[in-house]
Amino acid sequence: MTAPARPRAEPEAHALLPVDFRMRGMSGTEVISAAKAIRPSLPVIFMSATSPARLTAGGRSSPGG
Repeated sequence: MTAPARPRAEPEAHALLPVDFRMRGMSGTEVISAAKAIRPSLPVIFMSATSPARLTAGGRSSPGG
């Protein structure tokens, strides 16, 4: 199940949503927006193991990167 689909299928199943900033296909901010549209009170931890120099403006990972 994809990250945005899980809150839709089980809106009360999780106490916290940890989200990586940089992901393939959908940025962390997009995942948070989708989850908050379903459950606005869901707490979020926004993180990344990527160095600041490698982060893109939109938060998406480039293929192979």
